[in-house]
Amino acid sequence: FMDAANGDYRLSSGSPCINAGANSLVQGDVDLDGNQRIAGYTVDMGAYEYVGDSGATALVKFDANGGVGGWARRLAPGAALAAPKVTRTGYVFDGWSPSVPSAVPSAGGVYTAKWKANSYTVSFNANGGTGGWTKLLEYCSTFTAPTVTRKGYVFKGWSAPPMLHCGKEPSAQPSSMRTAAREVRSGPCA
Repeated sequence: FMDAANGDYRLSSGSPCINAGANSLVQGDVDLDGNQRIAGYTVDMGAYEYVGDSGATALVKFDANGGVGGWARRLAPGAALAAPKVTRTGYVFDGWSPSVPSAVPSAGGVYTAKWKANSYTVSFNANGGTGGWTKLLEYCSTFTAPTVTRKGYVFKGWSAPPMLHCGKEPSAQPSSMRTAAREVRSGPCA
């Protein structure tokens, strides 16, 4: 401890309690000094998170930018810095802006996730008629189903609604979706 004889139970460098706790048992986001409860990847044992002998900390934030997995913590300047794993439905992680240094800068920093939208092939099959199309579309893009016609038939809708909208991945194969026209024959053969 820093000074156990005088009631200072903050951890000192080299303490076996640093990174020796169990993250699943953490209750609350900050320690008794108001520092982020988990500095690094594993919580320290005790009521205080080790922040260096000087007590100086720098605020580091990883902004998931619409995704999940980001965090903000006070860390000791110069300590090793590793970015968290972040995910976002419909997107592929494309790095951090600015680039993440290997050590915590003395002034801290904010790092924002960059994302690249997944692309999907969407096909509207006119089922023997005309007017269908196939396009490569990005996740969350908007589109309008085409108007299709077939001689001797009345168009009754699409067999499966497309699911290329924000918040849901396509229910079909991840790289392509197809919908087929439902048509009803009209006239004497109906």
